[in-house]
Amino acid sequence: MIKKILFLFGMIFPLVSSAQDAVRAFSSCRPATSKVDLDINNVRTTMMNAGDMWWDSNNARYEIPKGSQKHSAFCGAVWMGGVDDGGQLRVAAMTYRQSGYDFFAGPLDTAMATTTDSTCNRYDHIWKINRADVEAFRANYQNPSYVIPEDILN
Repeated sequence: MIKKILFLFGMIFPLVSSAQDAVRAFSSCRPATSKVDLDINNVRTTMMNAGDMWWDSNNARYEIPKGSQKHSAFCGAVWMGGVDDGGQLRVAAMTYRQSGYDFFAGPLDTAMATTTDSTCNRYDHIWKINRADVEAFRANYQNPSYVIPEDILN
C-alpha cells in the first residue's frame, strides 16, 4: 500500500508543479489576498480567494464547534484536473502556497485563457450573502425604495 501511495505522489507532484509553471506563464496577476470568516452551523472557518481554505496561511482555522478553540482540519484546497484536447493531463492544485498559485481572482479572456493584474485586483474580493438577503432581494428588487445590499449589487 505504501508503494502505491508513494507512486501516486510521485506522479501527481510533478503535474502540480508543471501546472503552476503554466499558470505563471499565462497570468500577470499578483496572488489573491481576500479572505472571509464563514460563521454558520456551529462552524467558524476562514475561506480564502486563492483556492485554499480553513487556515490563515499559518494556523488552522476550521473551528468546530465555534468558540471551542478546537480545529478539526488544518487546511484544505481546491484541486482540479482534466485532459486537454491534445490528451495531456492538466492539474491545478493549491499546495500550501509552497511553489506558487494555481488560482487567481476573476475571469479569464475566453480567446487566450489569460487575465491581467487589473482584472484580478477588481475581483479579489469575496462576496458574502445569506439566504435572507436573497429572499429580500427577490421580494423587493422592483420597489424603488429598496436598497440593494452591496454584496448582491456587486
